[in-house]
Amino acid sequence: MTDFITPLAADLIGFAGSFCIVAAYAYSNMVKAMNMVLFNLVNFIGAALLTVSLMVNFNLPTLRGRRNSPV
Repeated sequence: MTDFITPLAADLIGFAGSFCIVAAYAYSNMVKAMNMVLFNLVNFIGAALLTVSLMVNFNLPTLRGRRNSPV
């Protein structure tokens, strides 16, 4: 994967993914009636972008998403 994406591009993709996840969280806390399709879609896009970023700059704890569990 590193042949196609430079480390800088991977970082920018990762920041975009993080922004999507934080934006979805903020959306879920600001609206009274949440659109679940929109919320889940933005979370999915954020997770996909973070996964692409992690294929270049690997970080196992971020990719796993669970705490206090054996590898």
